Amino acid sequence: MPGAPLIVHERVALLYRHHDFAPENTISCNDIRLIKSLVLRGSGVTLLSLLDVLDEVQRGQLAFVPLRSTLLRPLTLALCTAPSRQLSRPAQMAIQTLSAVIESMATVSPAAR
Repeated sequence: MPGAPLIVHERVALLYRHHDFAPENTISCNDIRLIKSLVLRGSGVTLLSLLDVLDEVQRGQLAFVPLRSTLLRPLTLALCTAPSRQLSRPAQMAIQTLSAVIESMATVSPAAR
């Protein structure tokens, strides 16, 4: 189970409570790399965001199956800056790169749609 402070932790806990579900064997961890390595070795399953596993999904190492629930709010990714500050050229390039990655996430796999 993704541990706090990972953003998906609160969503997983909410789903477990709502469905009165308590897995018998769980490991709680807040290190995404460790979680992914355990799953890649066949040591269980996990609940993470597509952003967390995008590289592994694109390489075909992991499958991503989106959860559909009215209980879950979509994850929001935002770039924050002071309102009176003009963005530097590197910051503008970072925004363009992030936008391209996020747009490409919609075409990662049929299950991710």
